[in-house]
Amino acid sequence: MEFHVDEPVPYIPDDLSVPQFIFDSSVSRPQRLPETPYFIEEATGRPVFEAEVNYTSTVRMTANCQ
Repeated sequence: MEFHVDEPVPYIPDDLSVPQFIFDSSVSRPQRLPETPYFIEEATGRPVFEAEVNYTSTVRMTANCQ
């Protein structure tokens, strides 16, 4: 089954890592409210917010470059 739309397909970059795609501000997406978590830990139900995710991603990416 094929689906067709009358609108142009948005550009989806294919040269980014997953963290770059999620956190890069150049990718157009709806604004996220500060109280909206990025993830919810399955085991505990703890919400994980933007500041923690950005910090963790930055630390991991920096560690991998050394």
